[in-house]
Amino acid sequence: MIKLRGALAVLLCALATACAPAAPPTTSPIPMPTSPPASTSDAPPTIAPTPTAGPTSDGIPYLANAEAPEPGRYRLTKAVLGAAFPQALVTVPAGWSSSTWFVSLDRDGEAMVAVSLWNVAQVYGHPCDWAGTLFDPGPTASDLASALSERPLRNATTPVEVRLAGYAGMYLEWSVPTTIEFSQSGNPAPSEGCDADSGGTAFYSFTGRGDASNRYQQGPGQIDYLWILDIPGGRVVIDAYSMPGATDAEIAEMLEVVGSITFEE
Repeated sequence: MIKLRGALAVLLCALATACAPAAPPTTSPIPMPTSPPASTSDAPPTIAPTPTAGPTSDGIPYLANAEAPEPGRYRLTKAVLGAAFPQALVTVPAGWSSSTWFVSLDRDGEAMVAVSLWNVAQVYGHPCDWAGTLFDPGPTASDLASALSERPLRNATTPVEVRLAGYAGMYLEWSVPTTIEFSQSGNPAPSEGCDADSGGTAFYSFTGRGDASNRYQQGPGQIDYLWILDIPGGRVVIDAYSMPGATDAEIAEMLEVVGSITFEE
């Protein structure tokens, strides 16, 4: 089984302020995520904000629904996390699509990699048989990381301590089984027997407060990289994901987007 975490650490180190150069390495490419992540006790990844061009204070626009926004620095709508949280900012590369609270790199009509922010409220006890299983994981990053790592069918890695954007928290990876059949993006096939709501069958993870209300997974083999941070105002989850067909370059660019996230207190 390919161990994605080890290669991620190489790239994430290149993004950290303690490492040089700041640009991603051109050697030791990240292996394709063809297998779900395996539990590991490797050292946690560390990402520091990457240098960004353009204004860093007043004059930064808010993200909007756009297939190809102008590349640059953006604010996320405050409705994503809540008024008590610091302002979240992210750098959007050329060719990415955006919503008011997430960005993605699409190819052939599918988001191959994406980054979103969440103010998690409750966790589903089971991703497929999810009806009636919501529970409160507790208020801290550690509480949530522990709850997520114990969910069935997700093959989660062991949560490890991490720092991102100047804040401490926990990091873990989890996946969607490669054997589960999806009839379309976000919808398991009826034969899988997953519970359904008004939007159809779903493979659910957690609920969120604000614009991001329900985290469902997009398809088999999807891998999510979760930075769960305790920041002023509460707890925030940075959820980056890649699909099985994502290239090394697309995953590297996804990690650069994560590294560009900052919070203005």
